[in-house]
Amino acid sequence: MKTWFNPSGAADATARRPPFFFFGMAVILAIIVAGGFAKSFYLVPFESPAPDVQPFPLYLQLHGLLLTLWFLLLIVQTGLVATRRVRLHRSLGVAGVVLAAAVWIASFLVVVRSVARSGPNGVPPDRLPLVVIGNLGTLLLFALFVTAGIRLRGKPDLHRRLMLLASISIVGPAISRWPGALAFFPVTVLLLHLSLFGALVIYDLRSARRIQWITGLGVGLYVAVLAASVALGLSSFGRALVERLR
Repeated sequence: MKTWFNPSGAADATARRPPFFFFGMAVILAIIVAGGFAKSFYLVPFESPAPDVQPFPLYLQLHGLLLTLWFLLLIVQTGLVATRRVRLHRSLGVAGVVLAAAVWIASFLVVVRSVARSGPNGVPPDRLPLVVIGNLGTLLLFALFVTAGIRLRGKPDLHRRLMLLASISIVGPAISRWPGALAFFPVTVLLLHLSLFGALVIYDLRSARRIQWITGLGVGLYVAVLAASVALGLSSFGRALVERLR
């Protein structure tokens, strides 16, 4: 009897046809990131600088560039698989490993330094511990998913899910920058994150009539890490920890 838990890592029932689902999800994630950071990053060069606005720090520019490259590479890589150009996909995988490490380092630096920039970022002081600890939690997930994805690169059905899970994990800051999203943080991030994970669950059910074990594990880890981050962010210990970063 088939169940959602399939530790054998068997291939999808749709493995014989290109998985365009992952290409479509990559495009959606890129749109979320572009929309979230359009005003604060992508459109800044086309606007006249206000006299009272400080120049954009170099490390934030580098972070924005690396994050953009990551999601563009995700589109390219999923597109190559969808069009059966697997050899080129594997060749670009080395660049993906280097880029993933650079994205993690730059993102960690931005999260840590965001405490001092909470005013300019528009984050209310009472929500700052939630934002900082939540972002650190999702960076942990990104590292876990990418590392597992690299180790399981020989199993395409698991590899592509892990890379998608990793990419979904780090779109939280972009989601929170959509109009009105920060006012309801972390609910807005939670709902959209779960919707994106839910799309993968639905794909599993429709394509293979079961939830791949790696999908179930990935979503479960996200929920566990998010719950722990919220609990820590609301605690006195979490607030004191964030204060020490100032």
